[in-house]
Amino acid sequence: MGSISARTAGYLQSTMRTVATSGAAGPRLGGLAGTGTKTGTAEEGDHTNGRLTAYDSHIAVAALVAGGRTGVDYAGYVVRQLLTEN
Repeated sequence: MGSISARTAGYLQSTMRTVATSGAAGPRLGGLAGTGTKTGTAEEGDHTNGRLTAYDSHIAVAALVAGGRTGVDYAGYVVRQLLTEN
């Protein structure tokens, strides 16, 4: 598998930082400098799972909450705790 270009990496970082500061994850991660994130949900059978992945300059984390309705409202709390304890 090849690597992505610096330009593509820059676009991806910018988009993920926007999601963390003023997008869907803003309510949970908005005050954390240098953080980028991607939120999500996955429907599985009769329930929904919430997930959230994020990074800062020290760590990258991911959380999945089975039965969580949204990533930011359920997994977001777990991710924030991990990012602020680092």
